[in-house]
Amino acid sequence: MTARFNRSPSTASRLGTLSLLGLAGLAAAPAWASAQGPLNAESSDDGDLPEIAAEELDALMHDPDDMKRDMLMEVNIRSRYMSLFFADSILDNWYYDDDTEGHPDRPAIYGYAFGLEYVIKKDQANGIFYLEYARSLTRGGYWDDVEDDTPNYADGEYILPENLGIFTIGADYGMELHAEPWLSFIFGGGLGLGILTGDIIQWNSAIEAEGDPQCEQGDPSLLGDPETATALERFDAGCGDDGPKGMPSVIPMVDINVGVRFNFSDRATLRLETGLHSLLYVGMATGVVF
Repeated sequence: MTARFNRSPSTASRLGTLSLLGLAGLAAAPAWASAQGPLNAESSDDGDLPEIAAEELDALMHDPDDMKRDMLMEVNIRSRYMSLFFADSILDNWYYDDDTEGHPDRPAIYGYAFGLEYVIKKDQANGIFYLEYARSLTRGGYWDDVEDDTPNYADGEYILPENLGIFTIGADYGMELHAEPWLSFIFGGGLGLGILTGDIIQWNSAIEAEGDPQCEQGDPSLLGDPETATALERFDAGCGDDGPKGMPSVIPMVDINVGVRFNFSDRATLRLETGLHSLLYVGMATGVVF
């Protein structure tokens, strides 16, 4: 038996319309491709980035201006030597020294400081936050205040620092002037807060002595006159001290800094500086940049 399939006129009409639309699309495709023009970049068969896109990406990754960060940070260790240096003569206004006839040498004030820094840098601005410990190396000695009237060299006191130090936390601002990418000059200042540690032990003259007025802890025979002995004589004779000298436990620290900085490719830094840190100082700081 032979099967026949009859197509209705409506079905034939639809098939004819679709066929015409398909032929029209095939004919228009070359014209549309020509109008779009050539592709901006060709992809390789192995799936690599287009040639032009790869060049732009490489330029972006290696352009120093694009790679430079807006802000840098440092972690440094620092050390300082502090003293009055040439300004020691300023103390002559308040205390006698050995340049005064018949007066013993006045001790020099000096010490060392070590600490850590955290630095935030942006353009020329530097925020320097620090924590340090300074240790006094001033030796014991005779301190005699200057009188306006007739000098009395016997009424001074003997001072002996005992584990005297100071912990300081503070912040400085530094303005940086660049001479070369690796060399710059920095100056600025700031404030800190110091906590004193240790004591200052004192010996007074026999007239003012309170701890051991009769020098029972020492050898009174070494005193010329136990009733009028000076503080220096009482110390040399081994007399008992008069206790720690009163001093504040917290003191302000004033910073004025001038220095030069060496920059090693934004990876490390070395700063040499001088200035005022409540005492005059010279010092250095070095560390890493990130």
